[in-house]
Amino acid sequence: MYISEITPAKLRGLFGTVPMVMMVLGFLTANGLGLPMLLGTKERWTILLSLQCIPVILMCVSLPFCPDSPRQLFLVKGDKVGAEKALIWLRKTADVREEMAAMQRELDMQEKGKINPQVSLFGIFRDPYLRYIFGLCAAPMFVKQFSGYACVLYYSTSIFRKAGLDHLYSAYASLAMWLVYLTFSLISMSLVDRLGRRVMLLISHSGMMLGMALFTVFMVLSGSYAIDWAKYGGVASIFVWIAFYTTGSSSVAWFLPSEMFPQEARTSAMTWISAFCEVCGLTTSFLFPMVVLALEEYTFLIFVGGIALGTVYIVWKLPETKGMTIDEIQVLLRYRFNGVLSA
Repeated sequence: MYISEITPAKLRGLFGTVPMVMMVLGFLTANGLGLPMLLGTKERWTILLSLQCIPVILMCVSLPFCPDSPRQLFLVKGDKVGAEKALIWLRKTADVREEMAAMQRELDMQEKGKINPQVSLFGIFRDPYLRYIFGLCAAPMFVKQFSGYACVLYYSTSIFRKAGLDHLYSAYASLAMWLVYLTFSLISMSLVDRLGRRVMLLISHSGMMLGMALFTVFMVLSGSYAIDWAKYGGVASIFVWIAFYTTGSSSVAWFLPSEMFPQEARTSAMTWISAFCEVCGLTTSFLFPMVVLALEEYTFLIFVGGIALGTVYIVWKLPETKGMTIDEIQVLLRYRFNGVLSA
């Protein structure tokens, strides 16, 4: 949310993927250091666990030197001078008139009563317009979590072992998976502001359905028909899935709410979106081992269905917000919600 508020509209998608890239670097580092020849032993696992304190300490030290969000200062606190100073510090230029004017337009709308006061946590669901936006943002998050994301990442070593790899090669395959994740996260950074959020999501979802469907086919061939080469096809299809997942679904689903909700509802909305994400993730993670016992290889077809369901809704409802300022996005959303442009 902070990143979307301090970033220029034309770079908001690029910087919106940065948290995901940092997360992937963390997972990649942890998986690499967790190999048996490094810190993945009974004697050294505590060292691996303590290393996570380093980025936390760095953030705590650097955060006090970061400016407040200009939008928060201008629209919530009414500190126009502070907002201008923050923008000048962030943009490294004194010419911030265009962004100040955009925030002034949004403030004018608020003063005319077209934007409500600060929205409470449950106020999101009492306002039909905010419920409409929540639905738009929840669909990509639903696909992200019900695409098999949590299961593939948390059970990757087990999945690779089930596909026929031994324990060590399964660990190597998991590490390679995170390398693919990082590579396509960087590719996504360069494309999201060129192609747009909606296009990136649709490309991502199409590729994920293909990858997961192929994985199911290869798992059936490997298990039911004992075709030895199929295990390598299963591993390759997981890499196809992770590449397309990273291209759009992993990052766009997170920064889309912060640019679609109005300022006064953004904090409450991000809280609900995060809660929705965690509930979906926990549901898939806990149910996955039980469903696998019943459906075995065909379990992954459930994920294909989940992706398809969310994709249909996105094609039907989700507008493109590429390159638009926050107030322009609000005009577009209100037009689509009401059927007429807000004057």
